[in-house]
Amino acid sequence: MAVRSESPSEIQRRCAIDAPDALAAARRFVAEATPDGSSGTVERIWRGETEALAEIYTNAGVSPLRMQAWLFEACAAVASAARPGGSSDEPGTPRRVTFSGTPEARVWSHVRYRASSPDGGGDQLADVVLVGDDGGVIGTLEGLRFAPPVSSAADGQWADAALYEIEWRPAFAAPGISYPMRIAYAR
Repeated sequence: MAVRSESPSEIQRRCAIDAPDALAAARRFVAEATPDGSSGTVERIWRGETEALAEIYTNAGVSPLRMQAWLFEACAAVASAARPGGSSDEPGTPRRVTFSGTPEARVWSHVRYRASSPDGGGDQLADVVLVGDDGGVIGTLEGLRFAPPVSSAADGQWADAALYEIEWRPAFAAPGISYPMRIAYAR
């Protein structure tokens, strides 16, 4: 992912739609990940056509490692909550996470959404750039993957894509013996 640094004010010109529903969902995700709320808060979220912007405040005195973990959770929650077509029940998982700077008291999470296939169907991907007020890059989350939102899969075909086959292998199993199991990942 080529990291392009833009100031939050430039991004906000494209992401002009206030999104209180996405804010409530993002805050719920973050609260589940960090129940004590000591690391910071997602203050506001705006949506654009294929992107979103969130204003995030961090708390001073939190260790750098804990702050990076919290910011990862907050950015994934924002990306999940603000996505076009509806929110996921779970934040997505990234392919790669990098932190290259120290977060300021206020940071901005810029999310860009894209389809994983040329026809736009299937899983949706998002890339997140975490920037300071000056547009300097603090970190990135690349390739956050989300299954299609339930609201966009009215025909029910999403159910086949949401089923996974898992092979359980007990530690004492003989070679070549497997225990297949089919489960549904409900959204």
